Amino acid sequence: MNLQYSSNQRNFILISAVYLIIMLSMGVTSVLLTIYILKCHHSPEDKPVPNYLRKFCVIAKKDCCCKRRNVVEEADGKVSEDTKPRVPVSETELTWPEVTEILDKFFFKLYAVVLTLLTFAVLVTLVISYFTH
Repeated sequence: MNLQYSSNQRNFILISAVYLIIMLSMGVTSVLLTIYILKCHHSPEDKPVPNYLRKFCVIAKKDCCCKRRNVVEEADGKVSEDTKPRVPVSETELTWPEVTEILDKFFFKLYAVVLTLLTFAVLVTLVISYFTH
């Protein structure tokens, strides 16, 4: 039995295979990162956070994630923004739960952006391939 595919079908199969391979590798990476984050989360409190991880967390917290406004709800029900000066992130000592929260948020946002861009690129490629052949 000899199956012959048109160039459109071959392109679709090739693009789908590449997309599935990338998605599978992203899933494996996600599981490995989850294992690492859980390992960090269950680290003893007296164990110091390594320098490389502290630097990464400071950069991730400062630049791309975990930005929070200090909102305070007063006793009369009014909500106001806290005006206390914030201590710079680099001057505070990070605890393991803070590290895991920063890593979790960072990698979730990274995964969501990569997934969205990859899916959009594949769909655009398939549409262009369909209409040009």
